[in-house]
Amino acid sequence: MKKYLLILPVFLLFSTSAFGENYSHSEDDYFIGYFFNGDSIQCPNDTIITECLGPIEVFNQFDGWLSSVAYLGSCDSFAITLDPQSPMAPNECGGMVQVIFNLEDTCGVMQSCTAEFKVEIPLVTSTAPSDTTVASCNFPDQAAVDADFAAWVSAQTTAINVGGGCNPQISNDAPGSGPAHCTGGERKVTWTITDLCLGTDIKYTATYTLNDAPAVTSTAPSDTTVASCNFADQAAVDVDFADWVAAQTTAINVGGGCSPNITNDALGSGPMHCSEGSIEVKWTITDLCLSPNITYTATYILEAASSPTLKCPEDITVDPNLSQDELDNAFIDWAKNVTIDGGCSLVLEEYTAPNFNDYCAGNTIEFTFST
Repeated sequence: MKKYLLILPVFLLFSTSAFGENYSHSEDDYFIGYFFNGDSIQCPNDTIITECLGPIEVFNQFDGWLSSVAYLGSCDSFAITLDPQSPMAPNECGGMVQVIFNLEDTCGVMQSCTAEFKVEIPLVTSTAPSDTTVASCNFPDQAAVDADFAAWVSAQTTAINVGGGCNPQISNDAPGSGPAHCTGGERKVTWTITDLCLGTDIKYTATYTLNDAPAVTSTAPSDTTVASCNFADQAAVDVDFADWVAAQTTAINVGGGCSPNITNDALGSGPMHCSEGSIEVKWTITDLCLSPNITYTATYILEAASSPTLKCPEDITVDPNLSQDELDNAFIDWAKNVTIDGGCSLVLEEYTAPNFNDYCAGNTIEFTFST
C-alpha cells in the first residue's frame, strides 16, 4: 500500500472573541475551529498524453502525476492510500489507468476522489497504392522504362501518405529496374510500414505492368515482268517502275508494332528501254521493338524487244509476153510473199509496182522492201 503522510503544524488559531463561545471550550482558549470540516483531498487532473514517449518517460510522468495529489487541510497528520494499491503506468503506446485516492486524517476526515491517466497515441494512417499498366511502345529504351518504374514507386510511396503513430517509417522492396522493354512483364512491389506502437506492420502490394509491343505484320511483295514494246520511251519505263515500287510498298501493308517504318533501295529509273534488264528492289521494315528488321526483295523485269526480221520473196522469172495488167498482178502476188517478224509493231513500208513498159525482155528488175 502506497501512503502519502504529511505532518503539518497548526497555523490557524482562532479566539473565542473572534467566533463566539459556541466554537470554543473557554474564553481564553485557542483552538482549531470548524475548518476541520473543510479538510479535503485534491486529485491530480485527468491527464492524456498524446506525444510519443519512451517507457521510462511515461513512467516518470505517471509517477509525477500520482505525486501531485494534494491534501487541503490543517490536521496534524493525514494518510492518502491508492486503489489499486500499486498502480502501474500505462503502456507507452496507449492505455488508461484509473486511480482512486483515499484520504484519512487524524481529524476524522475520510474522503476519496478519482482521476485518470491516459496515453493516447494517434493511430497510423495510410492509403493503399495503385497498380499501373503501361505500353512498351511509350518508351524509347530500357532506361526510360526503368525511370518510369522508379517514378511510379516514388509516386505510390507518396500516395500511401503515412501519418499518425510515432514517426512511422515506410520501406519497399522495389528492384532497381522495371520489366524488360518490348518483352513486357510485371513488377510487384511491397511497401512495409513500421512504427514504435504498431503491433503488426502494415503491408501493401501494387503491380507495375508493362505490356509487350504488338508483333509487326506484313506481306511479301510480288515480282513483275513487262515488255519494252509496251512503252513509248525510257521515261515511260521509269514511270511504270516507280508505280510498281509504290504499289508493292502499299501491298506489303505494314501493321502492328509500335510505329513501324518501311524504306526501299529503289533507284530513280527503271531498266533501259528496249534492252532486256531487271532491277531487284529491297524493302526494309524497322520498328522500335523489332529485331532483327524485316526485309523483302522483289524484281522488276523489262523484256527486250525482239530483233525485227524481213524476208524477201524468192526471185522469179515472168513471161515477157504478158500484158501490163498481167505483169502487175504477177508482181502483186509475188510481193505478198515478203514476211516480217519481231520488233515492236513492225510495219512494211508501202511500195509501188514498177512500170513494166520501161523494161525489155530479159531485163532484171531488183526491188527493195523496207520496214
